[in-house]
Amino acid sequence: MPAAALDAAGLRRAVFSRADVAGQVAALLPTNGVSAAEVVEWVEQLTDLALGLDDAVTIGLHSVGGTPRASDARYATVQVLAAEARILNLAGRGRRGGYGLVPHAPLTSMSRDGRLDSSQRRAVLHLAGGGDFVSVLTAPAGAGKTSTLGAAARAWQDAGYRVVGLAPSARAAAELATATGGPADTLAKWLHTHTRTPPGAHEAGALDDRTVVIVDEASMASTLDLDPLITAAGRAGAKVVLVGDPAQIGVVNGPGGMLAALGRAGHGVELDQIHRFRQPWERQASSRSGTASPTRSSPTAPPGACTRAGTATPPWTASSRTGPRRVPRARTR
Repeated sequence: MPAAALDAAGLRRAVFSRADVAGQVAALLPTNGVSAAEVVEWVEQLTDLALGLDDAVTIGLHSVGGTPRASDARYATVQVLAAEARILNLAGRGRRGGYGLVPHAPLTSMSRDGRLDSSQRRAVLHLAGGGDFVSVLTAPAGAGKTSTLGAAARAWQDAGYRVVGLAPSARAAAELATATGGPADTLAKWLHTHTRTPPGAHEAGALDDRTVVIVDEASMASTLDLDPLITAAGRAGAKVVLVGDPAQIGVVNGPGGMLAALGRAGHGVELDQIHRFRQPWERQASSRSGTASPTRSSPTAPPGACTRAGTATPPWTASSRTGPRRVPRARTR
């Protein structure tokens, strides 16, 4: 049971606490015919055993306040750490390796396309002209990600590459197919097909060195799903492009964080000009939505408006200082 509880905690989060493991222990523990005190004692003992296993790696503290607590400790599993290391290692070894490389002349011609702004042109040049095995494109809402991917896909297709789109959800896959003009499917389906093909058998749509794989909404893709995909692409010589916004929703019930980690490792290019919104304050709010700044709401937002970051507007802030305390509420589902 301790090993199963530890595995379950690692499959839900890349980094977890003692409480996460205790919750998994409690879920597995039979409670018929025992008192509450006995259950608590068993949970604590089995949690200690789980965190003492070789597969549990202590990775540091997450301090809250000035006094250290037992709950501050954070852990990861060997399985997840190994997957992260493989991805980062493959990406590092594949820098400037000629993956998905498009000749300079057509890219230069494309960069004169007046429909793309300067950051979009720079992104296309990086993605299609850089030659890296793994490239990351990050963009806040409204920054023109779809247009950028469309231009990059056309450059690859004109150069004779096959562009394959993958995404965590069917809806995102359909939108990616529209943007690139190529086939797209869910990441889960691709993995199901890929892992069930017998060794040596021909696989329809198999990856090769003339394939570019684009994973949209990659911040929502589990590390344990990206690992086999990127490993397979590395064996085949295919290029991988991860697209998304690390500041938006992450993986649901799974270990994540690779999009941000690869971006910090120097594999990324960012779109920084917002097009979707008409008002300057809306663009500013969109670009700041993932930051930890306490001033994320735009000072130029009109009264009654609420920024995308979810921060209360200045009129609410002013009234809360002079009148009764008000608690803003929003529906979550």
